[in-house]
Amino acid sequence: KWLKHELKDYVNDSIKNGYINSVGIFDRSKLEKYTDEYFTTNRNYDNNMFALLMLNQWLERYIK
Repeated sequence: KWLKHELKDYVNDSIKNGYINSVGIFDRSKLEKYTDEYFTTNRNYDNNMFALLMLNQWLERYIK
C-alpha cells in the first residue's frame, strides 16, 4: 500500500527517470506504461514495483 500512496512520487520518479532506463534492460515506454498502469488500476503489482525500485537503487549505487 505504501508504494501506491505515501511513496507514489518517489516510486514514479525513480522508475520513470531513474538509471534503470539508461542501462537498456527494459524498454522505456513499456516500463512507463507498466508504472502508469500500477498507479491507475487496482492490479496488485506491489512486489514487481518494489523489485524494480530496488533494482534501480542497486544500479544507481553500484553501476552508475
